[in-house]
Parts: sequence; structure tokens; C-alpha cells
Amino acid sequence: MRIIEDDMNDEVIIDDIRINGFILDDRCSKCNNLLIINEDYDAYFCAYCNEWVEDTCGDLDCMFCKDRPKKPSAGLIIHSDLGSQYTSKAFTDFCRSSKIKQSMIKAGCPYDNAPRSSFYGKLKNEHLNHYNAKISNFK
Repeated sequence: MRIIEDDMNDEVIIDDIRINGFILDDRCSKCNNLLIINEDYDAYFCAYCNEWVEDTCGDLDCMFCKDRPKKPSAGLIIHSDLGSQYTSKAFTDFCRSSKIKQSMIKAGCPYDNAPRSSFYGKLKNEHLNHYNAKISNFK
């Protein structure tokens, strides 16, 4: 995991995902890594444990707590091959602005990609066959 503080923009960059906040001098009680404050939720968290250090206040109208996710780095991960559509600047900029983490296979390493491709191929095949079977029953 790569964590960088961008003082110019008051952001912390965690594996290419930018959040409003800064790195603190306080440490996590579980893993002893530095804590980060997420200014959008006014809360401290540990990026390595992926846990908030403090609970929400419980007020349903609190502007910080009502939309806070259960995990600090909860978000979408897109796994793809190294195709030009996935490595283009437009797509990577879109992922970065949408806080979507990109995951890609290693170039020249079919052993890395085989389990993922097999899983997604089976999932897609079973979903599409299941969906088509339901539609054909109504014809």
C-alpha cells in the first residue's frame, strides 16, 4: 500500500485514491501505522486496517456521520486486462475521479489472470444462461 500526503491540495493519496485529509502523528492501536483524518467525515482511520478509529455520533442529521461508509476505503474495484481501453488516460482519469480502484493483470503472466478470468467467465455464463432461460419460458 502506498500512502502519500499532498500538502498543496490538503489530500492524502492511498493507492491512487485521493481523499480530503491529512496524515496524523497518532498511531493505530492495532498495527502501529500512522492514522489519517478524513475531513469529509471528520473522522480518524487506519488505512492498513481499513477501520475507523472512532464510532459515529449516532445523530441521524449529522452532516459527517450520516453518509460515512462502514469501511474507510470501501469502494469499487475494477479488474481488467491491459487493453488500451483500460489503460487510456481518459479511463484512468475517470476511475480516479470516481474513486474506483483499478486492478490489472501482470503483463506476460497468464497464471495471474487465469483464476480471475475463469471465475468471471463462469459467473457471466451462469448469469446469462439463467436470464435467457427465464425469458424463453415466457415466449
